[in-house]
Amino acid sequence: MNSDHHPVDHLLRDYAGSPEPSPTDRMSAEFKLQHAILDADRLSPRAQRRPVLIWAAGLVAIVVGGIFAILISQPTPAQATIEEIATIVAGIDPLTASDDEYVYTRSTAQALAEDPKDALGEIAYDKDSLIYLANSTRETWYGTGGTVQIRTTLHEPTFFTGTDRDVYYAAGLDQRDQIGQTFTTTETQPIEEWPTDRSHLDQAIRDQMVTDRGLRQTVEYLDVAFDIIGESFASPQLRATTLRLIGRLDGLRLVDKTPDGSVTFAVDYTDRDIQKRLTFTIDLNGYLRYHQILNISADPDTGIPAHTAIYDAEFAEPMLTDSLHSG
Repeated sequence: MNSDHHPVDHLLRDYAGSPEPSPTDRMSAEFKLQHAILDADRLSPRAQRRPVLIWAAGLVAIVVGGIFAILISQPTPAQATIEEIATIVAGIDPLTASDDEYVYTRSTAQALAEDPKDALGEIAYDKDSLIYLANSTRETWYGTGGTVQIRTTLHEPTFFTGTDRDVYYAAGLDQRDQIGQTFTTTETQPIEEWPTDRSHLDQAIRDQMVTDRGLRQTVEYLDVAFDIIGESFASPQLRATTLRLIGRLDGLRLVDKTPDGSVTFAVDYTDRDIQKRLTFTIDLNGYLRYHQILNISADPDTGIPAHTAIYDAEFAEPMLTDSLHSG
């Protein structure tokens, strides 16, 4: 976390998006000041000039102050859009499962994986580790009382080079990873209770943030917030409050709106001197539907080229089902 700024600065930036008056705003204020001075010169009695100048200067101060007040009070495009979605979400009926129903979620993900050279056995390889993208599909059934069934299917990885692919299979890593297999587990997980009050929820999210990775605070905040609006069945009120908190994050920008109402946002940051971009999409029900981490610059340590997604996931909207098979 950057400690070079006063906490009040952070609060103002969170709320106002670090507004700056445009050149047009400044020129307009200067013009009003010059015009007021000229008007004062036309009032010939010198005894009247000083109070008129004072009045003119006061008027300009009010005008300029008004400009700054308007700029500060205006939400960023990202915040305004998220507020619109949150308002819609707050009016949605909650997704509630009965005793013989489940909340079903489905996601597909591609994530960076690494195997040290030692894992390759006798297979010759000229790098210290094998880097590739692991692909999987996960289906989850949430029952009442915290019962969860998780079914995961592991798919063939995505490789950066043909040599990487050959080495992976020659070393038998596909058998170790059980590529093509599906695994089903049933467990009981405690139901996490998040507060719906905005200030309390904000503090609860911050309490769970990781703060020792040197990442931008916005990224760490989103990492926790996605647990609420992602593969879960948080109440509409909780999702709406979470979205409003996300909208206040520093550096968040609006990227795209699709015809179905889904909206995409992004934030850029640096991780170990690598320029990265976190992109995510929210639908009109307030659910996380897409999440990507892109390496904008190349990673010299791993050899991953620039403009490579090292994490890419799509999430289906949660739905009710009475079957423990695919939704």
